[in-house]
Amino acid sequence: MTYNMDCADVETYKDVVWLPCVQLRPRRPARGAVFDENGDLVKNTMLLRHYSKSGAVLSDRSDLMDDPGVRTEVIVGAGEARETMRRLEGSHIFGGYFFEHYGHFLLETLSRLWFFKSCPDKPVVWMSFENAAPQDWHLELLRSLDVENELLCINEQTEFTELIVPEAGYVISSRFWLRQMEALRLTDRVAVVPGKKVWLSRTALKKGVFVNEVQVERILEQTGWIIFRPELHSVPEQVKMLCDAAHIAGVEGSAFHTMVMMFGMAGKVSIFSRVEESDFDLIAQTLGVSLERIKPISYSLPRYKNSWGNEFVSWWRDIDSVLEPLGVFRPKSKPEPLNKTLRNIVCSIANYYKIESFLELNPTKNSLTAEVACKLRIAVTENADYDVVKIKASGAIQFDISPDIFFTSGCIRKPLDMFCVRNYEDVPGLLLSFNCSLDSSHSNSIWVIEASQDDIANRELLQIINETNPSLSIAWVESEGVAVVWRGKRPFGLPNLRAFRRTDIGQTEVPEIPCMSLNEIVRQIDSERQGMRNNSI
Repeated sequence: MTYNMDCADVETYKDVVWLPCVQLRPRRPARGAVFDENGDLVKNTMLLRHYSKSGAVLSDRSDLMDDPGVRTEVIVGAGEARETMRRLEGSHIFGGYFFEHYGHFLLETLSRLWFFKSCPDKPVVWMSFENAAPQDWHLELLRSLDVENELLCINEQTEFTELIVPEAGYVISSRFWLRQMEALRLTDRVAVVPGKKVWLSRTALKKGVFVNEVQVERILEQTGWIIFRPELHSVPEQVKMLCDAAHIAGVEGSAFHTMVMMFGMAGKVSIFSRVEESDFDLIAQTLGVSLERIKPISYSLPRYKNSWGNEFVSWWRDIDSVLEPLGVFRPKSKPEPLNKTLRNIVCSIANYYKIESFLELNPTKNSLTAEVACKLRIAVTENADYDVVKIKASGAIQFDISPDIFFTSGCIRKPLDMFCVRNYEDVPGLLLSFNCSLDSSHSNSIWVIEASQDDIANRELLQIINETNPSLSIAWVESEGVAVVWRGKRPFGLPNLRAFRRTDIGQTEVPEIPCMSLNEIVRQIDSERQGMRNNSI
């Protein structure tokens, strides 16, 4: 099809000045665009993105920049012309801005594909965004889309004798022309393969990831889902994998933009959001795709400078909130029998001191969180391979993440009264978790640490605490494989404590961890607390 150069969607300019795209500061609008022979800005050569403040899908209107209900983001605005050293003769087509990024390449770099694909004899010129240049996969995709034009990226101020400027067929969140959809089509409608479910994985990426996605994928794979990493496959291979899927799901990201090339796609799409603003609703509406966007409760690690919101490393509070919308459930295996002695020790201490907040770390095989009577109860583990219904039914909160990430994310708003450290195999991870818990404790906080003869890591943790932290008191509960740790001045008059001075180097040997009855431990805690109160007076 050949388009009329005089139609309203195409403008032709003579003797224009083309400015390179320049960002003066990271994460700030760039400067560039094209100026006509009179020095006036050609507005259609700016790069804009429109977002509805209400979250609704926008209609394609020319007055969006003036609409108070719309937030317009100027990605590339007008630059300042300098001396031009280069001139290109003949007629060229303005292609827009060249992005190396997969999603922005599909949507914005190719936004004028509807026009230049029909004019294969005319060169297409792009402004390079952040010095991006075509790579092999860009060229392979363009060939797959039957693009025959000569393709140029211009990074210097240039004059053109003639520049054809078509309207963008795609503008993020506000425009997706049907003719642009036709130009992007890589496949015709295909029949859905019943039961084919594909999860688009981000676990191998570095930005915009959810740390516990790997836990979700492990369960999905057990239930028949295909775990697919798009970045390992060519675009045609991605289209082939997805076009006949009955259900596609994953964390929001560029991999879902492949939808724009799948004409007549009939499968269901579930996107787990990570940003407030998205253009997938517009894409799905134009394509006629059944799309649901799901936003489970999540937390982000501390933000770093010059980052977009969609680059944060995050994690879901509860992986069930990701699995259940997909009709998948955590394995219902029963937890192992609970250590009754550990339970009795924890509950006795909690009842005696009337604790209000309790945190259990690494309950990987079972949990005693539901057994403790207090206002706030939290269980934190990244590998709960058992039915956690009892935990949730008790009103406790289940966090499916490693304790160190939990603490780093700042989920704790006030210090906690009591911690229970369960069995763990990784000494560095265990020590990191314990040290993090210190920052979420107060002067009267208590730790109960499970450490039977086989719990090598937990016993090593206790030894490290005993040797390196004199501000913490520690004692074994007699014959129970459980230790209690509390804040206080390290006692030196307890049974079984041995300390002697090494006169040769002037140091004191680290005392052994005393072994006491639970009643003796409680009396010792009370005694030390009374002593600290007297000292403060």
